Amino acid sequence: QMCIRARPLPAPDTLVTIMTDGFRWGGPLMWRRIVDGGWLGTTYWTNSMIHGPDVSTGTWVPVLPADGEYDVYAYIPEEHSVANCVYKIGHTSGLAEVVIDQSLFGDEWVYLGCWDFTAADSPFVYLGDSTGTSGENIAVDAVVWRTHIVGVAERKLPEKPEISVYPNPFNSSVNIRVQGFEGSRVQMRIYDINGRNVANIPVREGLVPSRETGDHKGRPYETVWTPDESIPSGIYLVRVDVGGITATKRVAYLK
Repeated sequence: QMCIRARPLPAPDTLVTIMTDGFRWGGPLMWRRIVDGGWLGTTYWTNSMIHGPDVSTGTWVPVLPADGEYDVYAYIPEEHSVANCVYKIGHTSGLAEVVIDQSLFGDEWVYLGCWDFTAADSPFVYLGDSTGTSGENIAVDAVVWRTHIVGVAERKLPEKPEISVYPNPFNSSVNIRVQGFEGSRVQMRIYDINGRNVANIPVREGLVPSRETGDHKGRPYETVWTPDESIPSGIYLVRVDVGGITATKRVAYLK
């Protein structure tokens, strides 16, 4: 199947990123690099290998709203996207393979094709490192399942939330602010570089003028994180969930 570019992407039925419950990383942590970039501010990369079996793998498992045909897109970040990769799509009729040369894309959605999916059959997209030329970088980011509808006007994905942290690095406490969404359900968590949840912190809501209308419709959320004494210096990920969309930001803690 021909792979086409799509940016911005129409609104998804199911968006699975590397920071949501539907993503599974396989392999030792030493093979996973966590860097800035990607669809929601954080992306993974690993090295490709010529020979199998896979050592590092990424698997995206959606919770689809209904059975049916879905268009599938993968997000290719600008950095660490070099290898010629094989995406494997588990669908109702079996397993399909789509070859993507990640070096041809940068910060854009790539169309992997359209298949029929049955939610109860645990559909997935899988990417392993036994592909391409040994030593090239494979980028691992987000995958979207979108209902395949012909002749209906397409909508855009919601804009990414804007997260700011200051000061960064910090040595006692850090201010965290997120905006770009309207809604009341906001969750904020802190993870260490190995993916362990080290803190769940409350947020408070404030009102600022909307960028579009000038009135008070935009709602930023802000809080302060003060690590307790048991938390060591290091790099941490601030994860914010707003209205079903997840964003992350890296921050350095120096005691």
